[in-house]
Amino acid sequence: MKMKTLVDQIEGLRVPYIVGISGFGGSGKSTLARELSHGINAPVVGVDSFVRSLDEQASENWEIVDFDELFESVILPFKRNESPLNFCEMDWQTGKRDRQKIIENIGKIIVEGVGLFRRPIIDYLDFSIWINLPLEESIAQGKLRDKENYQRNNDEKWDGIWKKNDLEYFERERPMSRATLLWDTAIQTN
Repeated sequence: MKMKTLVDQIEGLRVPYIVGISGFGGSGKSTLARELSHGINAPVVGVDSFVRSLDEQASENWEIVDFDELFESVILPFKRNESPLNFCEMDWQTGKRDRQKIIENIGKIIVEGVGLFRRPIIDYLDFSIWINLPLEESIAQGKLRDKENYQRNNDEKWDGIWKKNDLEYFERERPMSRATLLWDTAIQTN
């Protein structure tokens, strides 16, 4: 599917709507969210904003992300047509989730990230996209991105805790079966 076709399909939804994008770590969720954001003129909220702590050793099934806070601060207020949406996101410099974020509710929003297609959030998504890239390819892509874009070698995390979280989430939540659309990253996105 081309990006224009996806944009047309989503713009056919009745406002207000939430588009959710999920997939394995490194699969291209943020990239697709940015491209789609330009196409439908909607803000993007990443689940990374709701990371509880930078200590990832105790995380299972992506529970390092405060999905309850995402639901209470973004999803529900959006569906109640509240504006602006106001929440605290992770400040990656200080390691604290205390950076104030304000987003105007314009009737459409994209929420993207790992572990997203879980209850109750999945029940509030009007359109959900699973990035259909196998785990090993996603990990390779994520490792390369971290080294090239962020000058970070996170190989140990990619092969360890992040892979473990992705596998647990995939087995427990069956996100592909919950998606409106499987997005093949090998297909041209223009």
